[in-house]
Amino acid sequence: MKLVKFLVVSLILFSYIIVSSIINFCTRHNRKISSKIASFYATVLLKVLNIRVKVNNVYEDDFLLVSNHLSYIDILVLSSVCPSIFITSKEIEQENFLGLLSRLNNSVFVERRNYSTLLKDNEKIISVLNSKIPVILFAEGTSSNGDQVLPFKSSLFYCVEKYDIIVQPVCIKYKKINNEPVTQKNRDSIYYYGSMNFFPHFWNLFSLKSIDIEITFLKDTYSNSRKESCKLAYQQISKHYMEPS
Repeated sequence: MKLVKFLVVSLILFSYIIVSSIINFCTRHNRKISSKIASFYATVLLKVLNIRVKVNNVYEDDFLLVSNHLSYIDILVLSSVCPSIFITSKEIEQENFLGLLSRLNNSVFVERRNYSTLLKDNEKIISVLNSKIPVILFAEGTSSNGDQVLPFKSSLFYCVEKYDIIVQPVCIKYKKINNEPVTQKNRDSIYYYGSMNFFPHFWNLFSLKSIDIEITFLKDTYSNSRKESCKLAYQQISKHYMEPS
């Protein structure tokens, strides 16, 4: 069964690469189209992997969606429920496999540690939002082990200072693995963080029978201060994440 899942997922990913490459070439990298294609393929992959998603509340197209981050699975889940463009790092852009998938999705690549490029990076984000395409930011800057939501980095909240951008916090919770509650003992089979190697982790994912995830779109926030906006989003997500199920 593990090998069958792997082969099916490989075929789906290969199909996505071919289709997205053609569409991007023909439409000059139209982000709205690429986000919908990615959403369709993400939905298919979730079904194959038997990843079940419960969604609470709704999102807004022209909001900056800010989420906690636990795994590359987050990207599939959020893309499936919300055709969107992701903000990711320049380091990911240089990677062979994940970089290719990110480029096909027309992700916004940013350099968080380079202040001289921050304004230009924020202009890219605004451009996507003005096209009525949701933009998703993992504000922790990395994925965590699930113990808590890591402190948010405010550098990519500059867009709220220059434009009237509303931020919608999004909380991701992994609830069950193989119909058992997620614990410290089994969480590493789905959480991807630290120095974990992608391909062995991805291969082990095919051994799982099911994963249950809850996505909650929280109350939107607005502040013309990047630090305040970052703080408000963090408080909501962290509070909801730590609430008992």
